[in-house]
Amino acid sequence: MYDLTKTVHSSETFVRSSARPQYDTSDDALVEIASKAENPEKILFITSDRGLIERLKEVGAKVAKPKPWFNVAFSLINKAEQKFDNLNDMLKVIRESTKKKEETDKVE
Repeated sequence: MYDLTKTVHSSETFVRSSARPQYDTSDDALVEIASKAENPEKILFITSDRGLIERLKEVGAKVAKPKPWFNVAFSLINKAEQKFDNLNDMLKVIRESTKKKEETDKVE
């Protein structure tokens, strides 16, 4: 979620969107999404913003900080997919994959 972006994307698992013009900030949008979620147990918010963490928890959302979440993701991906030497290698592959997907979406 961005405060403002012209590039939006949705898939079965992820949504990239802009808070504006409907909300003043992405924090406001995320808190509303959390409060209105039909299946809140299936949503995990990743943030290190203390104020946002507090607001999300107030509406019953599940929240994790980025470093622990990436550590778990890294270990799971390393077991299930290819072996990475470190987190930066994994993130590089993710960025390249995302970039290729965005380029493919533009062509379609």
